Amino acid sequence: MLHPRSELHYRHVVPDEWGPLFELRETFAVLARTEPWHSVVSPARYLSELRDRTEPAQARTFYIDWTNHNLRIGTPGDRRCCTALYAVEAWGGDMLPVHEQHWDAFRAAAQGHDLVFGYTPQLTERMASWGLRSALYPLGWCPEAVGYPRWGTPKFDRMVWWGSMTGRRRVIVPVLAEHIGHYLTNLSGAYGRRLIGCLDNAEIVLHVAHTHGATFPQWRLWQILPTSAGLIAEVSPGMDCWPLRPEHFCAIGFSEEPEDMVTKGQWLRRLCEEEDGLSDGKLTGPAQREVLLGQAARRFDELGHYTVSHCVNEYLVPASQAAFERRQAGEYR
Repeated sequence: MLHPRSELHYRHVVPDEWGPLFELRETFAVLARTEPWHSVVSPARYLSELRDRTEPAQARTFYIDWTNHNLRIGTPGDRRCCTALYAVEAWGGDMLPVHEQHWDAFRAAAQGHDLVFGYTPQLTERMASWGLRSALYPLGWCPEAVGYPRWGTPKFDRMVWWGSMTGRRRVIVPVLAEHIGHYLTNLSGAYGRRLIGCLDNAEIVLHVAHTHGATFPQWRLWQILPTSAGLIAEVSPGMDCWPLRPEHFCAIGFSEEPEDMVTKGQWLRRLCEEEDGLSDGKLTGPAQREVLLGQAARRFDELGHYTVSHCVNEYLVPASQAAFERRQAGEYR
């Protein structure tokens, strides 16, 4: 089926193995049940369909490559379908070598696409500066797949964190964990409903950036938004956190200096303990955790409308219409 406004079918290219993109595949599989102008295919099926140009329906198919694999698709004039590439990893700051390699590959692969998407305005502008046609398209969250925040649910964990142990985290996280002690639960390796359920049963989510100045990982926002957990996130001046705002979380900064890591680790531990107190002028204990819960409620009230369906209609549909019209007119990118 075709979208009633754009008259396009959106084919989302997502790996089908277990891993970080599992939630993405599940999200669009659920959406396709109620909005059948969406479908999900594996990267292998995607490349096969691009080679097979005999299927008439492909003339109105708009592919979105979410794989982060920088799939090569041939020259624009050799294919009938309109395609798009979505960059999962943000640009900015002191990138790790693997991220620099990704962006070099991304820029090369994107030259053959009709359009590329960024998930924040700054990221989109950065890609436009490379001479690419770019548009803003955040994923959003899917209530049908993950449910809504449970504000009165029991809290089994004081503080949780999850992520790849890379970059600055290799130094900072072990020191913080040593001082936070048993209050800190590591959820790394959990995906889908298991992860969302654990976050909803936690009082605090802790985010430590893997590089200085990197864009806040919006993927985590969509995982945290449908939960009742407060958020403590590392940010740096000028960090691109859109659409997250300062009133939605507690900002913190870490240096790799031993004294700073110890001080921050001790503050986070006192934050988890049962007695109220002050540390460097900041509340600790239940009083501060209550503040974080209030921020979580405000975060959902103000950002909860960013559902997957809303983001499709607000961002993907107009961008895809413009790209498809250019293709129909014989203008490739």
